[in-house]
Amino acid sequence: MKQNTSRFINAMLFGTTFIVAATIAMAQRTEFRLGAINKTPVGTNEAYMTFGADVAATIGLDTALGEREIPSIPLPGDIFYMWTVVKSNNDEVWFNPKDFRPLRNERYIDSIDLRVQWTGGSLQIVSPGMKPAYIDSAYVVDAVMDFPNNVFKYKLWSGTDGNTTNPAITKFRLLVWYNGTGVSVADDLPASVVLGPVPFTDMLRIQGHGAMQHLRLIDMHGREALSVPVNDGATAVATGHLAAGPYIVELTDAVGTRYRRMIVRQ
Repeated sequence: MKQNTSRFINAMLFGTTFIVAATIAMAQRTEFRLGAINKTPVGTNEAYMTFGADVAATIGLDTALGEREIPSIPLPGDIFYMWTVVKSNNDEVWFNPKDFRPLRNERYIDSIDLRVQWTGGSLQIVSPGMKPAYIDSAYVVDAVMDFPNNVFKYKLWSGTDGNTTNPAITKFRLLVWYNGTGVSVADDLPASVVLGPVPFTDMLRIQGHGAMQHLRLIDMHGREALSVPVNDGATAVATGHLAAGPYIVELTDAVGTRYRRMIVRQ
């Protein structure tokens, strides 16, 4: 596994909530949101940041992917802010709450430094939504101890949230195990399996699949869009209800091996 250059994320907890707008998933991109919720006797503050990986992403500012630079101005005290900071030649570059990483054709781990400024009550780290494609697992841990021997350790998409009542813990680390091999899934299906048409519209057909038992379509947010059993010979699946865009096709055989391919609905 390789480790990318860390980026520094600062979340300042003030009065009102600043929530990141939903982004549009593109082919061979994965996106997920991470939230910080500070509950105190006087109220609750929360903010979310969108992270993502894309084959076209770079370490710097990805304007083509929707990131933009925010001027270095004093922060008002009545707005909930979350942003990314990249250190370059001792200059701070401020980004909007979105952070894209390079998605390579390999398995690797990415380490991202997080900072949440809070003074009391409880802090809750949440990962809303399902685990997206191209991610094996991810953790938010304290930045003091080495993984996996951390005082604070929260596994994303585990069905629970990470909580702490110790305001001394303000520095965290996001660890993401990416599986970029999914970018090159076009050749993973057995030669005997015919999947089409390519691209498909209202119907997807699977022919010659033999021992295959189940088919799933997964969108670029990692959500299951379709799940059906398949039979020997040929299977036709109605797909007119699906939104246009790229999907991962997963076929499962008798021993549980998954064969994957990228396919696009027009």
